[in-house]
Amino acid sequence: MSVGYISMKPATWSYGMQSRAASRIGERPDVGGAVEAAFRAGMTEAIVFAKDHTGFCFYPTKTGFVHLRLKVDLTGGMTRELHRRGMKSIAYINLGMDGELGRRKPEWRHESAPGVFTDVKDHYVGMCIFSDCMEKYMLPLVAEVMTANHMDGVFFDPITTYDYCCCPACRKAFEAEFGKPLPLPDDPDNPLWAKYGPFQYRRIVDNMNRFRGEILKIDPKAVILFNHYGGPFYPMEFPGVLDGAISGDPRAAFPQITLFANYMSAMPYGGDIYIERFFHGWGDRCDLSDLSMEYKSASIFMYGQRWCVGDRMHPECRMAPGSTHAMQTIVRTWSEMKQYLPEKFKRTPDMLMLFPESQSGGKALREFGRIDFRKRYRFYAAYQLLVDAGRSVMAVPEMMLEKHLSADRLLVLASYEYLKPATEKRIRQFAADGGAVLVSDRLPVLDDDSIPEWLGIGNAEKKPCQPGIYLTPFEKNDADAELPLVRGNIHRIGPASAQVLLCATEQYDGTLMGAGFNSSAAGPGKLPLLTVNRYGKGKVYYLNAPLFSDYIDVSPQQKQWCEEMLRRIRPKPACRLDSPSGNVELASHEAADGRKFFILVNHGGRQALSFLNPDGERIVEPQPVFKVILHVACPEKQAVLLNGKKADSVWRAGEQRIPVAMDSVWKIVQLGPES
Repeated sequence: MSVGYISMKPATWSYGMQSRAASRIGERPDVGGAVEAAFRAGMTEAIVFAKDHTGFCFYPTKTGFVHLRLKVDLTGGMTRELHRRGMKSIAYINLGMDGELGRRKPEWRHESAPGVFTDVKDHYVGMCIFSDCMEKYMLPLVAEVMTANHMDGVFFDPITTYDYCCCPACRKAFEAEFGKPLPLPDDPDNPLWAKYGPFQYRRIVDNMNRFRGEILKIDPKAVILFNHYGGPFYPMEFPGVLDGAISGDPRAAFPQITLFANYMSAMPYGGDIYIERFFHGWGDRCDLSDLSMEYKSASIFMYGQRWCVGDRMHPECRMAPGSTHAMQTIVRTWSEMKQYLPEKFKRTPDMLMLFPESQSGGKALREFGRIDFRKRYRFYAAYQLLVDAGRSVMAVPEMMLEKHLSADRLLVLASYEYLKPATEKRIRQFAADGGAVLVSDRLPVLDDDSIPEWLGIGNAEKKPCQPGIYLTPFEKNDADAELPLVRGNIHRIGPASAQVLLCATEQYDGTLMGAGFNSSAAGPGKLPLLTVNRYGKGKVYYLNAPLFSDYIDVSPQQKQWCEEMLRRIRPKPACRLDSPSGNVELASHEAADGRKFFILVNHGGRQALSFLNPDGERIVEPQPVFKVILHVACPEKQAVLLNGKKADSVWRAGEQRIPVAMDSVWKIVQLGPES
């Protein structure tokens, strides 16, 4: 496994065809025209639908269910057009939903609780892949898709495939292994849940390996993707994750898009950001401006990752006008950004934000397959806080920590619940060797529920003492100044070897004001807020307040306090961005010849359709102009180019300061030796 230089990957297209029985498919096809558009845009492969959620196949299948009103061999015909142009064709197969099969084989359905099934009339039915569905239907169908259509690989969309299931097949498998009944959702305290998570993880790995084995027999070079697995939703090792590209399907909104692209850039072969909904739904593109499409493109390309556009073809099997225009806009953005970047570059983040396996699996995988996915939001908030604070950060899954951890980077653990032994060992050694670690929001525990020794915290009360806390300023301020409030559980801690740097300011008289938060006390109390433990040659800081997860509501005061904390913890970063309101993201890269490249993306002007539909987020024109200053550590003054043109800067005391007016979606700053 190697992690090194990456390049700007061109976008790719998914020619989706979600359909119900009543819709005509292929009435006036222009499959060749759709493929030609992608070819002219510089794309090298595409995803072609073979089987959709309803269970319909879009080729003359002998194993599955041909769409009742299909008038064209969409899967095979599009593959032939792609191959004619030297492009790869990857088959889309929905793995866990199949309405046609479910209505014929109800005994194979996915059962989320006793007697609870997912069955949408005329559309999809949730299926259990661990029933006879696997051997008697899915494996033969996948083999047919590959061979009959001469595909170059398969994109599996599991959706709910691997979620908890208590169907007869799953109950039988669990009891066969443990000699006891499968725990049921109405019994959350059943101790057997601790066995279910690891059991389900092993089954998923075995299932994926089975699919991979059968496909690779047909084509040893086949591309095989299981959407989301190995990505931010399931940030752990699954078959193929470390030796091939992965795929993630975020909401089409900040910070998920850039977070997913950032995360993918930490993986050995990167990955695809599979955005598939843009406004009200799959067929509605009318309210997406070119600026919105450029913004979403730049958010992915800034980390050198590929945008796989989850488009939907017109039912007549041609590209809709909006799709054609969107493709042109995306490719134009990619081409314009690429001209200011080297052919290959490597990421040079100043800090790492560790992305926990426990957010999907709980402690030691005990919650795997039944996790509360709202836990993800705290990590989105943590990422946005670091971005708004102007830091160049890499979101790193635990499986990649060893590859990216180095003494010149600050390691951040925000809202971490649990550290598995291998991860804890790496962090312990990193600190002992001189590394700096910031742990925030809560104290992570080990397998025996103890607190890692390198934190220097002897004990912590399990019961929260307050539902929120005020952040004490680092310097004395006006007595009447309001302090930033941080909401969330606050615990009393007992430092052992750690030194208390700052104590928290509690609520007035330590109590709420009715149903809301009280004013702050006159000054800090005795509750430790920020501690530091000198461990070996390094330092480990702990922030005893859920600042990062509470940033979900984007408080400017919280941002300012965080910036000051980071300045004190890491006074000489490799680079940082001064942006008074945040809203500008910084990605730092370096070419093989030592030139430095900084990509800045303007997140201002975003407007969501509604809180319930973040996919409708678009840019309202004109975008706000943010005046920022890029600080770069340089031993001597460097020449500066801003989007290819010479730009002013000031060098002082080993730091170069470059003022940038963010009056466009993106800008690229280049630093190199003065000629």
